[in-house]
Amino acid sequence: MDLISTITDIHNRIDRNEYKNEAAVSTGIVQRLLACLQWHIYDPAVVYQEFPLEGQRVDYALCHPAHKARVIIEVKALGKLPASDDQLLSYVYKAGVPLAVLTDGRFWHFYYPAGSGTLDKRLFCRIDLVHDNPAEIKKRLKRYLCADQVQSGKAAQAAETDYRTMQYRTALEHDLPRLWEKLIAEKDKELYTVIAEKLNAAYGYRPEQPDVFAFLSQKTGGLEKPASPPATDDSAALRYGYCFAPAPFVPTHDGREVWRGVLEELAKRDSAFFDKFAPQAKGAKISYLAKEQQALNPERPDLVQKHSCQLSGGWWLYLCLNYNQIEQLVRKAAEIAGLEFGKDLWIKLKDQP
Repeated sequence: MDLISTITDIHNRIDRNEYKNEAAVSTGIVQRLLACLQWHIYDPAVVYQEFPLEGQRVDYALCHPAHKARVIIEVKALGKLPASDDQLLSYVYKAGVPLAVLTDGRFWHFYYPAGSGTLDKRLFCRIDLVHDNPAEIKKRLKRYLCADQVQSGKAAQAAETDYRTMQYRTALEHDLPRLWEKLIAEKDKELYTVIAEKLNAAYGYRPEQPDVFAFLSQKTGGLEKPASPPATDDSAALRYGYCFAPAPFVPTHDGREVWRGVLEELAKRDSAFFDKFAPQAKGAKISYLAKEQQALNPERPDLVQKHSCQLSGGWWLYLCLNYNQIEQLVRKAAEIAGLEFGKDLWIKLKDQP
């Protein structure tokens, strides 16, 4: 069975809830995918299970040469993937392993341990075997985990490139608007000179400095997001994300991760947030946030099984939403949290400006 067929089969089995525990995920998903990615899964010197690392053991090390870890993979039960594993990533970084992966079988999180900032900021790629396009999943898995890519060092280079691209984009989203506002607030002379000279050359007159900055001040709120950096195989992820000002923009892979990420962050800030938000996050027949999975959409358990995920504290989140619904719910969440949507908290959903 080729990689696309394997991904599709795993997707269907996840929908049928066939992977009951961590062992089932490890053998039924991780090992199957590694075999499709040309790894000799029965060679313990190459696919090293229970690999010793800084006094603990991790589920898999992909090695080249024998016993030298190039990629670390930690496996969790389906639905039990943590936001990050700071201790594991710290150990991976100290050991000099260039790439780390956390997965529950469905979600695959790729980290660049040598990156800067807090450990969660080193997450540069997310894959969802249920919602993502199988061809895109195949491209990403081969880019980072294919045996020849890892053994040649190209996977580590790709991880660094995609991490740097994401870091650049995040910094640009955060810093460029702040610099623009600063230039206007300070009535920067060089900025005025450029505008005045361009206007004079085009239309034959020079505007007064106060008029220029009065106009720019009115337009500051409408500053466009910076253009994307040169495309990489992971550039699609940069079309989505969220930002809690003044923290940097957090890119995500799709709108569902925006929805999930915003709620997880609000819950970190207020341990009672889910209790406050759940009564407001309801439709006529749907609860978008509930303590019991089946309570999300009692009339469509098939959709609940396919389009939901578990959050911290055991809460369940409904993921079968369109962009308008996500934005409306995030606006309500911001209101409950005492934040101003669009200023304290803003989101990007693909083609939105």
